[in-house]
Amino acid sequence: MTLKERIKESLISSIISQYISLTRKGNMYVGLCPFHNDSKPSLMVNDTKGMFMCFPCNIGGDAITFVEKYTGAHFVEAIKDIGGKMGFPLDELRPKKSEESQEVVMAHKVLSKASQIYTKIVNSTNPPQAFNDFTKTRKLTPETVQLFSLGYAPGSNVIANYLSSLANKKDKNFALQVAKKIHVIREDTRGQTESGYFDTFRDRVMFPIKDHYGQTVGFGGRAVFDYQKDKGKYVNSQESFCFDKKSILYGLHLTKPHIRQKDFVILVEGYMDLIALYQNGFQNSVAIMGVALSDGAIATLKSLTKNFYLALDSDAAGIKAMERINNTLMAMDIIPKCINFAPHKDPDEYVAAKGQLALVELVDNAKVFLDFLIDRAIPKETPKVFDRKLDKLYEVFELVSPLQEKLSAIERIIQAAKRLGLKSDSAQISDSYKEFLNKKAPIKRWPKDTEPKTVDTVRSSLMISEANNNVVDQNSEELIVSKFHLSSSEKIIIQELVKHPDCLAEKEFDELLDFVHNVGVRRYLCKLRKYFFEYDGEHTSLIRDVLNLEDFPVEIKEVAAAAVYSYKGLKLDQKVKCRLLFDLKRSLEVERVKIKRNTLRKQQRECTCQDQELAIIQDLILADRELKQLTNNIMNR
Repeated sequence: MTLKERIKESLISSIISQYISLTRKGNMYVGLCPFHNDSKPSLMVNDTKGMFMCFPCNIGGDAITFVEKYTGAHFVEAIKDIGGKMGFPLDELRPKKSEESQEVVMAHKVLSKASQIYTKIVNSTNPPQAFNDFTKTRKLTPETVQLFSLGYAPGSNVIANYLSSLANKKDKNFALQVAKKIHVIREDTRGQTESGYFDTFRDRVMFPIKDHYGQTVGFGGRAVFDYQKDKGKYVNSQESFCFDKKSILYGLHLTKPHIRQKDFVILVEGYMDLIALYQNGFQNSVAIMGVALSDGAIATLKSLTKNFYLALDSDAAGIKAMERINNTLMAMDIIPKCINFAPHKDPDEYVAAKGQLALVELVDNAKVFLDFLIDRAIPKETPKVFDRKLDKLYEVFELVSPLQEKLSAIERIIQAAKRLGLKSDSAQISDSYKEFLNKKAPIKRWPKDTEPKTVDTVRSSLMISEANNNVVDQNSEELIVSKFHLSSSEKIIIQELVKHPDCLAEKEFDELLDFVHNVGVRRYLCKLRKYFFEYDGEHTSLIRDVLNLEDFPVEIKEVAAAAVYSYKGLKLDQKVKCRLLFDLKRSLEVERVKIKRNTLRKQQRECTCQDQELAIIQDLILADRELKQLTNNIMNR
């Protein structure tokens, strides 16, 4: 057992009492809150929930959160401090490297065996009817089912039972421990199973997720019964030391030679989209996991072809995801085309309705996605007001900016200026665009397979990893350059989604994530959603377990823990959930523009050049217009 696990299993009152005096009151403990000028005990410590709470401060959390805030230490140092006070051996922080490699080997064995079990169930003489109905409805051939190793997870905890039946006790315990770490099984805290564990995936059609070399690294499970609707139609494995979602391209182990041969790749966003395209002859396709791609994944595809086709869902969320991917690809010298399936939702639906030949024609007529965005930005009727024309031209500047000063960007802005009826010559338009780029923050490109060292990613690198519990050297903490801070809108978002977790299953939640620029908040919300889809315990335990997964900033822990105390278990109807998510998204938009406006005003006060000040004033006017428009949209909704 690691030191982190020992702390988690200890009574929170026994840990906090090492730092402040606590008095028992009913089924809880109370003490003077050290985080404000407390004259009567207002800090409550609940051993059942494993959390503390101070309502005057509106902060709460687990034992590690308390020590982080009380001592001012970072996550690793807080764990060390608790371990020292509780008498836990500190060498449990760092496992031996041989143990780490054994973990990886065991993880791959568990994943491979699980995949075999799921496949064996559907290949039996009496396969589950739910699986047969699914493959029949989706018109999947037996060859396709076999090629993609599709299987079925029954509701009988088949994986947990198999691992618990291993004859060698040492191997059994190690296999169960690793299976839990990679989220194939979960611990049974209610004592309802004989093995002490239950399967993460139950009553779902299973899609093994394989890396680029064909090794199983995770699973996707598709719901087949109505009672599973609230838990999400598709549920993926949680990220672990085996499974990095952004680096995985589903199906690439099968489609690599076809992509190289045809010299273009079609990017889709779902298992069934990929499988449907593959079965219908478009074997040069891959599916992204979620709506993001790592630089490493793009580099892998770029080594096969430089011709990319974006074929994500045709709804607003899909278009937004394609915009993000498009910007990333353009910054890596790739200008992708897009395939529009409207009025159909996705490739799977389109092929089922129109057939293979229609899709061939759609691919042949695909348009550069950047040109699609420019066409959308420029109205059909040319604006008559000069300022309105400039506004639209600056929108085009923003769209092409990932290309910087490349000819493909310059030509597009000159054409856009002509379409808008601007009479400036090409040189003037080009110079204006270059000035725009100079004022705009440069696009950062990071080394392959790495991410920018923001405060949150640095803190993440300092955490005791859920995968291997390594401790980073103390000197690494010097990398932290600024204090983490939550804005008021970000606090409200965390509070509302903790109190109303059913909103996490809505597609509008993905649109909300697009506007969350705080890396720590995005990471927390994504983890919360994953756990919500797969967790069977009570909501309080869910919040605590999510916070224990990794080193989230203390401020996030405080806000989440405070919100869970206000959780009433109330279910919102569909209309209210959509309105709530819309309001949360809009609050972030308003906050973003206000921050931008305040920055511009500060620049204006410090400006010493008249020309520069005029440019800043113009940006201020645009920001004020955007803020006014957002405010009006809120009032008119």
